[in-house]
Amino acid sequence: MNRESVKRVLGERVLRPWWALRRRMQAAHKALRRAALRNRDFTVLSNNCFGGFVYQRYGLPYRTPTAGLFFMPEDYLRLLRDPRRYLAAPLTFIDPAASRHAAALRAVDPGYGRYPVARLLDVEVFFMHYADEREAREKWARRAARINWDNLLVKFCDQNGATEAQLRAFDALPYAHKVCFTARAYPGLACGVVLRRDAGEPCVRAETEELYFTRDYPLTRRLNAMRRRVK
Repeated sequence: MNRESVKRVLGERVLRPWWALRRRMQAAHKALRRAALRNRDFTVLSNNCFGGFVYQRYGLPYRTPTAGLFFMPEDYLRLLRDPRRYLAAPLTFIDPAASRHAAALRAVDPGYGRYPVARLLDVEVFFMHYADEREAREKWARRAARINWDNLLVKFCDQNGATEAQLRAFDALPYAHKVCFTARAYPGLACGVVLRRDAGEPCVRAETEELYFTRDYPLTRRLNAMRRRVK
């Protein structure tokens, strides 16, 4: 049997059934999480992809445009000070090289410039996981229309060079339900949650926010508590 035949047999007899089993297990886990979730029409506003991770975790439709993208800390805080105004503004796509943050992002990401960048007034949005402007615009508009302003969870973290002053500025914002993930403790940061898996790191990692954050932040319980208050 030649190499191609071996690959075909492995794919048909081993890998394909394994992937099918994995998908079924993921669907079952999502269903179990969803069964425990009484608050299902919430909106997560996030500075990065975490917003999408939450809805994926429960198998729910996105009720936020802040998924698959990121903001730099100063821009995100600006948006949160007047979110209805910014999220109602039209997206204006720009050359990534024209971003105020181009130099800083290029220094840490050689792939910078390959994904769409847009402005909401004076706030820049980096659509890191979108193929082109059309996809970014369509999904942003569709998801922004689903925002539940009366059932918000607002999230921030110490990524992208966020300073302690910016973390504390977020903590001071008048949102009833907010959380700030960090790699180390900041005394007096009331909404701060240290993700212990990233202890000693410069900031929390995307992998931790996607897969391991519930070790330190009981998401389902917090979302259900929001529903009780909304009622």
